[in-house]
Amino acid sequence: MHKVIIVDDESMIKRSLSILIERSGLPFTVVGTAKNGMEASQLIQKLSPELVFTDINMPVMDGLELIEWAESNTPQTTFIIVSGYSEFEYARSALRFKQVVDYLLKPIDPDIVLSLLQTIEQKFERKKHGNNNNSEWIWACTMLGEELLNKIWFLDQASVDQTLDTIDKELTEKYASYFPLLHCYTDLLIFIRNNLLRKDDGDISLAELDLSMNSHTNPRGQFSENINRLMKEIKRNRNQAYRKYIRAAVTFIESHYHEDTLSLQQTADEVGVSISYLSRCFKEETGISFIHYVTQVRIEHAKRMLANPESKTYEVAYLSGYKEYSHFAKVFKKYSGYNPTEYRKLLGLE
Repeated sequence: MHKVIIVDDESMIKRSLSILIERSGLPFTVVGTAKNGMEASQLIQKLSPELVFTDINMPVMDGLELIEWAESNTPQTTFIIVSGYSEFEYARSALRFKQVVDYLLKPIDPDIVLSLLQTIEQKFERKKHGNNNNSEWIWACTMLGEELLNKIWFLDQASVDQTLDTIDKELTEKYASYFPLLHCYTDLLIFIRNNLLRKDDGDISLAELDLSMNSHTNPRGQFSENINRLMKEIKRNRNQAYRKYIRAAVTFIESHYHEDTLSLQQTADEVGVSISYLSRCFKEETGISFIHYVTQVRIEHAKRMLANPESKTYEVAYLSGYKEYSHFAKVFKKYSGYNPTEYRKLLGLE
């Protein structure tokens, strides 16, 4: 059985992961849990686990500090990052460590945990038997692919290029002749695409992307070109997803701008994404923050209402999503350059 330790300051996460692992039917057993990196480092020294699930944001010693410690003290330990959407960017920095093979996003999806455990088990088995296997080069390709996979997924071009150089150096040292090198790059490409499909829920565009390796050109060059094509397709897919979510968010804002309770959380719940994801998408797609956009919408509607001579300024404030007139007047002047009364005078209404 492969020994597992779970590190998280949330008891529910530790309990859920423990149950999923123990009931997976795979040769993994949870031998200990810890609520921070310091406790975990002591458990790792005592129990020598092969696999550690660790949260990123914890007191005393966080997940990154734990992995840095393990790199020097227990380099044989494999790590899986567990993080929330709000920690997503921070979690990316953990992928620079070779011991980190994958990540899980909260809330935990049981199917993803099972799939991940199956992949890890295969990795452990390949590592155990690889040196005695006639297909050792396939094992080597897969091991290298796991290192490259997450960097591609996070579209970290600089890290991808650096890893490609490392892979090329290792493979050319290991395989002196041309065709074994070509076969290894081909298998590596297949491994990368198949695992990207798993991460991206079987995206059709990735499945249909024409990726090929032929025997007439440099394998490294072909492989790099194909990796870049995969990254461009991932980016294109995400941009489309961004636009879909932003359109839905904008529609919701237009229908609810008059409510003073309108918030990023409410909009994210309506659209079906996390707060941090919607905030990031919104800024990338529109160039301004969510709250800035909502304020612009409210002020534009207020201007139209103020142009009606029968409307009262305090009513306009309320209908624009502001309970307090003084706050409305302050925001209106900030965005238009005039207070509501001055604005109406410009229109010849007062």
